[in-house]
Amino acid sequence: MAQRPSVREFLSSSQKLNNQTQELKDQVVALESERTQLLQQLEKAVGSQVVAEGIEVPIVQIQRRPYKSRREKDPIAHAELVDSIRTYGFRGAIWVQKLPDGSLRLIAGESRLDAAIDAGLEIVKVDVIDTDDVTAVKLSRIENVRRRNLNELDDTKELLYLLTLMLQMQEEEVIKLLRQMKNATEGNAALIDPQQEQIIHQAFAEVAPDISWQSFVSVRLRLLNLPEDVMVVYNSGKLSYTKALAIAQVEKEDFREQLLEASVSNGWTIDTLTTQIKALKSGSTPPKPANHPVIARLEKMEEQIQGISSKKVVKMSAYQKRELLTAIERMEKALQGKKAELQQFRNEE
Repeated sequence: MAQRPSVREFLSSSQKLNNQTQELKDQVVALESERTQLLQQLEKAVGSQVVAEGIEVPIVQIQRRPYKSRREKDPIAHAELVDSIRTYGFRGAIWVQKLPDGSLRLIAGESRLDAAIDAGLEIVKVDVIDTDDVTAVKLSRIENVRRRNLNELDDTKELLYLLTLMLQMQEEEVIKLLRQMKNATEGNAALIDPQQEQIIHQAFAEVAPDISWQSFVSVRLRLLNLPEDVMVVYNSGKLSYTKALAIAQVEKEDFREQLLEASVSNGWTIDTLTTQIKALKSGSTPPKPANHPVIARLEKMEEQIQGISSKKVVKMSAYQKRELLTAIERMEKALQGKKAELQQFRNEE
């Protein structure tokens, strides 16, 4: 017969459940308040006459943006949002643009939309905005900057997409134009068309006042060409964009891999990383990542086993020798089992 919980255990469990329930309720209230604030911000930006609030729309009818974030989701935050939706229903705001053909395209709320899908919803309420593509991208940027949803690479892609719309050019042409504009200011190229220059200045002033267009050209555009191994670690959120750009300068892939592991595991500053890269280029030995505590304990155990000399064994009693052999056999069996598990993990990579 199962043992009944004590009064203390029951009260403790009930209090924990109440706390969790209150936390979810607080999240709902915060989302509702946030939705009201966002709607006010939206109507201020485009006017209330072009916004249709709280329209129920099948999720399958919402098109995604032409540019997609490669940044990995925070699994804990995503799971909490999914749980909140399942418990209390969908809250918060999703903005969609009404296109000329009547279809709908996502402007802002990608994380909430993904959570709604994982929560099993088929219909969500959205705010439909009847506006042009340029304004839609500007609104998307306002929301993403506020939420800090984009890393620097995604931010760069969003700005480039906005410039393609404003300049009516392809992305490659925009990049070429930006580089020519920078070279022209340095006296190394012909000046670009004054109207195009004005549009570029306008775009940065309106949606990226904290980024100079010169820095965008000389630094941010380099993120588009990160090596794939650096790109993966950067998009996981474990590496800042400045460190990613620094490691990307290393041509040898095996050196890059060691720098990535060492930088993440050791928590290197950008100065330390730069010093290590200079040492590599001068022919020094590549850095070795810090060992995981589990590995360190195993290495310590190996040292202790190696320290069991024949002189020590000779001094043992017959019983102690049998116990030592039994212990080594148990350890050997445990190591073989653990090795098989780890081999399975390696095969799944």
